[in-house]
Amino acid sequence: MTDSPTTTTPTPAKSPFNDPRADIILRSSDKIDFATFKTILSLSSPIFDDMFRLPQPSSDSGSQAEKDGVAVVEMTENGKELEMLLRFCHPGERPPPESIEDATLAMAVAMKYQVDFMAAASKKRLLELAVDEPARVFSIACLYKAKDLAIDSAKLALNKSEATLFPNHPNSIPSEFSLITARYIIHLLTYHRQCAAKMGSLTEAVINGIGQDWKPSCGHCGSRGVANPTFSLQHWPDFRANIRSTLNLRPSSEALKELARTGGYSGSLLCGYCSIRRMDPTAVELPRYCTQLSAHVDRLIAEVCHQLFLGGKVTYSGGQVPLELDF
Repeated sequence: MTDSPTTTTPTPAKSPFNDPRADIILRSSDKIDFATFKTILSLSSPIFDDMFRLPQPSSDSGSQAEKDGVAVVEMTENGKELEMLLRFCHPGERPPPESIEDATLAMAVAMKYQVDFMAAASKKRLLELAVDEPARVFSIACLYKAKDLAIDSAKLALNKSEATLFPNHPNSIPSEFSLITARYIIHLLTYHRQCAAKMGSLTEAVINGIGQDWKPSCGHCGSRGVANPTFSLQHWPDFRANIRSTLNLRPSSEALKELARTGGYSGSLLCGYCSIRRMDPTAVELPRYCTQLSAHVDRLIAEVCHQLFLGGKVTYSGGQVPLELDF
């Protein structure tokens, strides 16, 4: 005697996807029925719009599954993926994905059904979650051929040193790295190194010349607008040295702004001219200076970005190698 195959009874989804007024039911691969509305889906996705424009089989033909008189469409997505998609399409609360895995699922299903606003929100969320793992998000972008996300995550990777860019143990390598070719990893490393090399053009004249209307000064000895106004504080040479070392490891404007927020210098706040300890006048001025210098750093990075991501070539000892992302 042969056992008959077991069938799983579909489970109704929870609110708001159980509305009795729904005119279509999307059934997930794990048998969850999402009751929704053709108009909402059509306005959100050209894929659904095209599907609903096609002639539909009549209920009498028996080829169209129904539930309580409402047509049922069998979907390849599981319940989690389908709920993500429908929550973006429906009015109401749209809780952001809490993990890189969920944000990736959301982006993938959004790209499949061409829900552009959901894809954009998912990419933004991936970047928010990628502060500690920008290389992982870069690999996800390459896997799904999302060039805009690849460029943004590569820029985010500049805020980490090369030594901390990738997992330090094989067992902690995310699965996405095994799904792309080494060429993309080399591409990211090349971009990071080229940006660090570009920081070499920040000469002493550039560092001193940016924000010429301000140099660190003692509030007791002088200030801007009077004769011989600038009396350098003892920590200023240390700070300039830290600018170079920081940008060599982390060639990003955010790293420079972080340097300003955290002080970024060592030494006394004692004026080297009058030897009077005063409130540090750089507390406000130093971040302003770093903001001006950051704009210069961003321009240098943009030159490398154009070269590597938008069709340029990188020169090696063996010749010129095109490194444009092939998607």
